[in-house]
Amino acid sequence: MSYIHAKRPESYELRWPAGKLQIGPATDPPIEDIYSTTLLSWKNALEELGEYVLATGQRVEENAETLDGGLLVRTPYPLHTHISVNTKRGVQLFHGGLVELATSQPLNNGASVTVSPGVGKLVIVAKAPGAGTPGYAGAVHVLGTSVDRNTWDESGGADDVLAFDGISTDGNSTDGNGVVTYDLQGAYITSMWFSGRAGNPDGGNVSIETSDADLNCNIDVYQCSFEQLNDDPNAIVTTVDFDGLQTNTNAWMSLYLYHVNVGDGDDRVTIQPFVEELTSAADYVADNRVRMRLGGLEEAVNGSRDGIFAVLALGPITNSWWEDVDFNIWVTTEPPT
Repeated sequence: MSYIHAKRPESYELRWPAGKLQIGPATDPPIEDIYSTTLLSWKNALEELGEYVLATGQRVEENAETLDGGLLVRTPYPLHTHISVNTKRGVQLFHGGLVELATSQPLNNGASVTVSPGVGKLVIVAKAPGAGTPGYAGAVHVLGTSVDRNTWDESGGADDVLAFDGISTDGNSTDGNGVVTYDLQGAYITSMWFSGRAGNPDGGNVSIETSDADLNCNIDVYQCSFEQLNDDPNAIVTTVDFDGLQTNTNAWMSLYLYHVNVGDGDDRVTIQPFVEELTSAADYVADNRVRMRLGGLEEAVNGSRDGIFAVLALGPITNSWWEDVDFNIWVTTEPPT
């Protein structure tokens, strides 16, 4: 709930209980509601408050400091997933994910790397070369068919140039349940989305190459998709909420929420989990619900460039021992003041 005081000259406050905008005397609870209306969004709140201020001549303030640009309201919304019965029997990706396309392939002025993605950005991890003098600086060209992220139109012959300037750190590992976890630092990410559709102008292939004689390294290549929260630059992930029915005592669960953090003005990206939770076999008896809530995360995400994705493994992978699973990622937006 956000409290915003208004002066008339007496003190009033704005409240946001259960999706309603209320302005009344600054008491708790308010003596009366001077104004009350049902709201649909933060934008709707600004419009409603603007009309109220114009009609009454009030000066709206937060903590006795004037808000020149608008109203500070944190509006929560969930990214929701429901699984009736876990029949997929595999590690599940939500709101994006990483798919490895190539591993430890040489990249230099005599060797290029060709991959066939789905649709999304490409992440390249620069590693030590298998042979020759290491070199990690130079221009790397990612060539193929790009996809417009707003219209999904394809354009052949795209050339996304990445400025390599150092080796990457690959801290990928495996958790106690056998699930791969990702920890990529200083990797490189394309600014364009690329298409691997077989009928596209470049035949579904994306080529990664360089003509710099000093660049010599091995690379891993991933397709990376992630949720940018409608490009909101002020998004904050606050809570992860999991609830599911475990039907066998040997069931287990691994849950990860990743932040795809793109560098400001460069081609670098860091992909690391900020939520890491797992249960083990025999932790809980059969036919009981498991509720997990992780609050207070306050993970700031600049959706204009960055994003998130989730990995959920409901194990054992070869069994269907989870049912009626609900998984929520709660996000708020922090409007600029």
